[in-house]
Amino acid sequence: MFRDIIQILLMLVMIFILKKSGFTIYGMKRKIKGYIKVTENENRKILITIRKKIFGIFDREKTYELKYVKIKNSIKEIESYFDIVLKNQEYILREVEADGLFDFRKKAVIYLRDSIPAFERLSIRFLPETELKNLIREMLELDIIELEESDFRTFAEKLNYNRLFRKQDK
Repeated sequence: MFRDIIQILLMLVMIFILKKSGFTIYGMKRKIKGYIKVTENENRKILITIRKKIFGIFDREKTYELKYVKIKNSIKEIESYFDIVLKNQEYILREVEADGLFDFRKKAVIYLRDSIPAFERLSIRFLPETELKNLIREMLELDIIELEESDFRTFAEKLNYNRLFRKQDK
């Protein structure tokens, strides 16, 4: 009995270490259509408010902070870009774990459909990762955002930062 409790505790500690080391940074994917508004906070981070259905019946507004980026010039550029790209389109919003242990703010990364014609009939939720385009990459190419280096904390996130930084320099 006592050995079983110790084994369970060791498993929980290992899971906690894996989660905090960054190998499980991405949470659930949600298929979203449109958004309500885009704002900025005091740290020049982008906040997007979406309408989410609970149990398919109740509507609820939820605000997410886009992780890894901050506004370069003005929020007007971001609003006009989101109006063109996301207003009435389906996209994937993937929740990302917050930085701190007791940080309960919701952070997210947005992916768009970038698929070949063979995948056109497949729902965006079931597309492979290679057929999705990260919104950060396109906004970096348009030079309306800049990368927030302090958001890349774990080993896996730092590898992604180096990959994005190399592609930005090309």
